[in-house]
Amino acid sequence: MSNLNSASCRVAVFTRQSKGDPDGIERQLPRARKLAEFRGWTVVHTHADDGPSASKQRGPGTQWARMLADANAGRIDTVIAVDLDHLLRTTLDLNVPMDHNVMAVTVDGEIDLST
Repeated sequence: MSNLNSASCRVAVFTRQSKGDPDGIERQLPRARKLAEFRGWTVVHTHADDGPSASKQRGPGTQWARMLADANAGRIDTVIAVDLDHLLRTTLDLNVPMDHNVMAVTVDGEIDLST
């Protein structure tokens, strides 16, 4: 895995728009990019799941699945989301990025697996 404190860290920004959430994708993306810039990381992919319910499975064809495919292919080291509930749906989901050798960081600081 790349050094997470350097520009060699390759980041995917993951955004999710759920119904009734005022923090839409268009507001999440710049906030996540700003964190990557602050840390000197390079955003190489963005993934936006627009509208899936938090109660539905994230299967093939979702941006979540595409992000995990990027991780499996070694294209990303870290995923950034605005907050935990935009990235994860259950506590079991917390293991998923780590199982794919990717660290997870949230803009609001709820989680930072890069440290």
